[in-house]
Amino acid sequence: METKLELKGITKHFKHSVLSDCHFVFRETGLYAIYGISGSGKSTLLNIIAGFETPDGGEILSNYNGLEYVMQDHMLLTNVTVKENLYIKLNVSDKPTSAYDAVIQKVCKQLRIEKLIDEKVSVLSGGEKQRVSLARALINTPDIILLDEPTSSIDHELKIELIQLLLELSKEHLIIVTTHDPLIKEHADTTLFLERGTVYEQEVSR
Repeated sequence: METKLELKGITKHFKHSVLSDCHFVFRETGLYAIYGISGSGKSTLLNIIAGFETPDGGEILSNYNGLEYVMQDHMLLTNVTVKENLYIKLNVSDKPTSAYDAVIQKVCKQLRIEKLIDEKVSVLSGGEKQRVSLARALINTPDIILLDEPTSSIDHELKIELIQLLLELSKEHLIIVTTHDPLIKEHADTTLFLERGTVYEQEVSR
C-alpha cells in the first residue's frame, strides 16, 4: 500500500524536549491512535503533521491530496445551520455552486446527520457537533483527517458510534487521532504510544 505520510527524525523542544527523533511511516488508509499521558507530546505531534508547528529537527515526508484537522472545540459557527457551516467550507474550494447541495447531502448522509442539516449548531449535542465537524473535514475529500481528542465531550454510547464511524471512514482515508480514551486504543488499527518524546508502535489484530 502506498505511503502517504512519513515522520523522519521529528524533534521538538520547548522548555524541555517534547519530541525526540520520532520516526514512523503511515499507511495510505487506516485508523491510527496517538496515545500517551498529558504532556507527552500528542498534540504537538499532530500540530506538526498539520503544519501548524515547525519541528526543530527532522522532516515530514508526504504525498497526499488534502489534509483536514478536526479540533477539540469543533470550530463551528454556532449561530447558523449545519448546512451553512458546510457551505462556508465549500466556498473555499473549486466546486461549482450547482454541486454544493448534492455534495452536502452526500456527506451528511454518510455521517448520518441528514436530519440535522437545517438545525442551528447551537442546539446540537456534543456528539452531533463532532459529526458536523467531521462533515466539514470530509466535504472536500481529503486523503488525511486529523482529530484531537474526538471523544472527550461525549458519553460512552456516542463514543462507540463515533469510533465505528471513524473505522468506516478509515477504509478510504488515513485518520490520525490523539486520545486519552482506551476505547479508541482498543479499536484502532495501530496505536502509537508517546513516551519520553519517542514513538512506540503497537499493532492491533481484530
